[in-house]
Amino acid sequence: VCLAKGTPTPGGGSAAAHAGAAAAALVAMVARLTLGKKKYAGVEGRMWEIVETAEALRQDLSGAVARDSAAFESYIAAVRLPKETDEQQAIRAKALEQATLETIQVPLGVSKQAVDVLRLALEVAQTGNINAISDAASGAALARAALTASSLNVRINCPNLADQSSPAVYLEQIRQLESSARALEEKLHQVLAERGSLAF
Repeated sequence: VCLAKGTPTPGGGSAAAHAGAAAAALVAMVARLTLGKKKYAGVEGRMWEIVETAEALRQDLSGAVARDSAAFESYIAAVRLPKETDEQQAIRAKALEQATLETIQVPLGVSKQAVDVLRLALEVAQTGNINAISDAASGAALARAALTASSLNVRINCPNLADQSSPAVYLEQIRQLESSARALEEKLHQVLAERGSLAF
């Protein structure tokens, strides 16, 4: 992802998705490092499930890098539509509303998946290979960053909706996701202190 070009896309939303994909990759790595070791035989079945889930999340989040850019590009294209006649104004308004919805729904999806990744990162920190506990924590940190960045995109695009009943719904979803993330982080810090002997 080339973020330094000085162009509107890819931007923060794409970066959020990229961070989420990296987080999922770290979760999958820790799960794989747990497989095949006698010490962790009791969680091997679950680790295989985590690998499968984390890989699916990684692939979808990787795809969201391009989807986020495409959504914003569609918005810019809609803004530039002609508006001289009533018909043109109606076409432009419809295109703008649809494009705005995409600029909200793509990062909202990233936000939801980031929390899913964070939840898995906590689990592999709790039960996975102890030698990779800091990698699990790094995955959690990247997932949290993905949530923070993607939620900013939801928040900044909500005011552009013509239907002003929708923003409250999207913003409440973001607040709930952030609340879940805080609870997961608190548990993770406890695991890192108790199981990993990491000082905070």
